[in-house]
Amino acid sequence: MSVNGPSVLLVGGDQWGEAKMFTQRGWNIVRHPDVADFLCFTGGSDIDPAFYGQKRLPCTFPSPRRDVYEKAFWDAFPDKPKIGICRGGQLLNALSGGDMFQDVDGHQGTHDAIDVATGVVYQFSSVHHQMMIPGDGAVVLAVANEATRREKENKVETIVDAATPLWMDDPEAIWYEKTQSFCFQPHPEWGPTECTDYFFRKIDNLFGLKRK
Repeated sequence: MSVNGPSVLLVGGDQWGEAKMFTQRGWNIVRHPDVADFLCFTGGSDIDPAFYGQKRLPCTFPSPRRDVYEKAFWDAFPDKPKIGICRGGQLLNALSGGDMFQDVDGHQGTHDAIDVATGVVYQFSSVHHQMMIPGDGAVVLAVANEATRREKENKVETIVDAATPLWMDDPEAIWYEKTQSFCFQPHPEWGPTECTDYFFRKIDNLFGLKRK
């Protein structure tokens, strides 16, 4: 870790202002993985369903070139701490052994999310139509209760009762210790402040960062 703060490589580039967000929090943006403390996989298009063993549905629009490019970083740096934002979180979830819904509703704006450990409700900003399904070894950190329809290959779920059990809710943040992957579906670079604060607080806690 650098003297002035953690260093991060934005795999996939700065899509929605991630670089500004990290630098405002005292992080250093670097251009080579060898000098990065973290790899951050950023937002963007859908990921290839082949990563999680499904056939592509008509609603899914991956970027094959980006998929290949980003998986190369995953393969080359298996022990490097990894952060994923929106698409990036979904990619890390799939590569860590998780599954995906290829289409859900209800995640196109700011909404309530619940921290699983404390029950505290936060405002998160989400713009995704696909959703993580935790795999073996996953720890679900935060959930929402927004989707009423979820679709994957050969399966469509329609939810009519909002009072579903916690484990049935929409995973918004997941941690895989085995792959050192923090998967965060919302967009902390957009705010609100409590979403951004939650994102960085979880990074501090999960990876043992000490702040002055």
